[in-house]
Amino acid sequence: MRKGIWIGILLIRAIYYHQIMYFAEEILYDELYYSEDESIEREKIVLCFEEGMEVERRYKEEKNIILNDSSQYFIDYKKETDSILYVNNEGEVMEKYLETGKEERIEIPPIPERLEEEKEEQRSFYGEEYGTMEEVRKDPSYYNVQYGPEEEEITFVYKGILYIYNKEKKEMEEITECEGSDHRNTYQWINKDEVYIMYRDERWVSLYLWRRGKGKTRAIENHKINSFRVSKDGKQILCNELFSKSMDSIITTTVKIVIEDTTSKEKIEMGEIGMINKVNYVLEHVSDQYIIYIKQGKGKIKSKVYRLDMKTGRKKCIYWTYHEVVGVIVR
Repeated sequence: MRKGIWIGILLIRAIYYHQIMYFAEEILYDELYYSEDESIEREKIVLCFEEGMEVERRYKEEKNIILNDSSQYFIDYKKETDSILYVNNEGEVMEKYLETGKEERIEIPPIPERLEEEKEEQRSFYGEEYGTMEEVRKDPSYYNVQYGPEEEEITFVYKGILYIYNKEKKEMEEITECEGSDHRNTYQWINKDEVYIMYRDERWVSLYLWRRGKGKTRAIENHKINSFRVSKDGKQILCNELFSKSMDSIITTTVKIVIEDTTSKEKIEMGEIGMINKVNYVLEHVSDQYIIYIKQGKGKIKSKVYRLDMKTGRKKCIYWTYHEVVGVIVR
């Protein structure tokens, strides 16, 4: 009896020791990762995969593209011009041609202030996370900049609104309300008249399909979507969903990858991929079988790259780096 009591006490102490060490490690990691110490290397990279690549072998570092002045995680790639779009540290939209290394700034004209502010406090992710809506509106940056939907057009989110800018005609078109983010994908075009968007319903964010002339309709009955990608054929939606769990009265919010069929609404849960503040939300289909996602590392390891097999649900770390991975492109 006495022996059982001692074993129980030791187990309880071991559990609490593990929790204390875990949170101490998290605090140490945050101090290192967000430190302003200039001696810590800050090089940022974009991972480049070849189309059809199955990622069976360990990823080779020489494919990386360096973007030291990128302020966001989401990077868009255009195969026809072999170029990428990103937002630099000054909040400017930049285009870089990978073959030559040449960079050009895309001049975007001033966007007129909206006359109506429809419940902006509710729909803005930044308003909840980083301050009041009035403070957020002072930020001049463009979020989730992407190519398309047609030639000579780029799209972006600015102050909670999705816009299309035609570079040739110098014309701006306001599309619809949409979440903006510097580390999550919050919209994706299907064609020139249809786009999936993340839109705030009361507190949570759901996924909607916007059609030109018809407005938006809810695409997925879920209020905890945090980032998403649509497959090339439009039949599958790859989502990061949030869910909370409690252990000894400590509630943590974690991230789970979920694949949902757009026609049958069948949902496949691929398992947890980490805590909300330790995942960069860079998701990409490298082939029909594999998904790539990025997790922030511990200590000096800034990022870890994982391959997720959609058939088996198995995940494997294929690459880690002392630098920050801010994007994934498939050439």
